[in-house]
Formats: sequence, C-alpha cells, structure tokens
Amino acid sequence: SMQAIPRVLKALRFDPSEVLAEVGVDAHLFDDADNLIPDELVGRMLRHCSARSGCGDFALRVGRHARLASLGLVGTLAGSSPDVGAALRALGRFLSLNDGASIVSVSMEGAFSSLNYAIYEAGIEGTGEVYQMVSAVACNVLRDLCGPRWEPTEVQLPFRRPRGVRPFRDFFRAPLRFDSHRLALVFASRWLDHPLRSADPELHAALSAQAAEFE
Repeated sequence: SMQAIPRVLKALRFDPSEVLAEVGVDAHLFDDADNLIPDELVGRMLRHCSARSGCGDFALRVGRHARLASLGLVGTLAGSSPDVGAALRALGRFLSLNDGASIVSVSMEGAFSSLNYAIYEAGIEGTGEVYQMVSAVACNVLRDLCGPRWEPTEVQLPFRRPRGVRPFRDFFRAPLRFDSHRLALVFASRWLDHPLRSADPELHAALSAQAAEFE
C-alpha cells in the first residue's frame, strides 16, 4: 500500500523526491513493489507527508490505491480460499510476513463480525496515519473478497476526528466512530460464508505451505 505515496504526493503537486528526502528516504525505494519498508519508517513517512502536504486524509488516499492483490503472496493465498471467512483467517495468520508490527484478527459476535487491526509494537511513530491508511486497505480487501454488494455497518477508527470528514464518509459509505479503542470494520456475519469466485483448492494448499515455511 505504501507504493502509492509518490503518486499521492504528485497528485497534490508536491515533488516526491524532495518531500521523502526530508525524512531520509530515497524515492526510488518505491520503484519496486517487492522492496520492504521497515515498520518504524512507515508511520514517520505518512505523518511527515500528511503534515507537509496539509492534507488531513493523505494516508487514506495512499491506502485507497491498495487492493487484495497488493498484498502479494498473502493476498493471493487469501483470494484462493473457499470463502470470505477462510480468506480473512489466512490474512490474520500470515499478514505478519508483510507487516511485523501488527495483528489482524476476525471477531464474530452473533449477527455481526469485524475485521480488526492493531499495532502492538511500541515506539511506532504516526500510528494515527498508519491506522488511517490500513482502514482503507482493509475496506478495499473486503470489497474485493465480497463483491460490490458488501458494505460495512460501522467503521471504528482509532484516531481523532479530522477536520475534513467528507473524504472518509465518501470512501467508507458507513457510519464512522472516531477515537475508537481499535481499528475495526464491522459487517454482517453472513458474509463470512460468501464463496469466492477465485477459490482454488490446489493453489490454496500450495500457498499455505509456502507461507508457513516463510513464517
């Protein structure tokens, strides 16, 4: 999802090389999607770019560019799952291959379930911006898995209400709860049984074994 940072800066009419150099980052780092960015740098970059651009939804704009396919091996593994529930469980188990500073989980409470994300590593800068970006990524992932009819019933956001709320309302199209104790996208539990068109048992088994080996 971080790949979109230079693109968003350009759209806001800023020079990515100049802005990123201010936090000691070479813009060419984003030329290859396989390049890994240290967890402690992610929030610092997002916070700096947000402040420098004066754009309160900068991190949301970055996250909006990410889809399930942006998650690489883990995204392909999730997409090959038999249903949405299995896909989210795969993300919960293996997303640490992409992001070693956080935990992804699925909670089911009767008629409603939620996809949750929490940063557990201490000392991470810009956690509000990271949560803002991840909230958009998580929403896009669920839209990819469930299809266009899916919508959240509530989005819980663990950061302060921004001055401009409209970009968040327009993107999530759901009630928003700021200053939450967690990042959670709440939705009807029936979606967990929704079958995936991209389900592939053989591919799923092979990728699960590969991911477990990397883990």
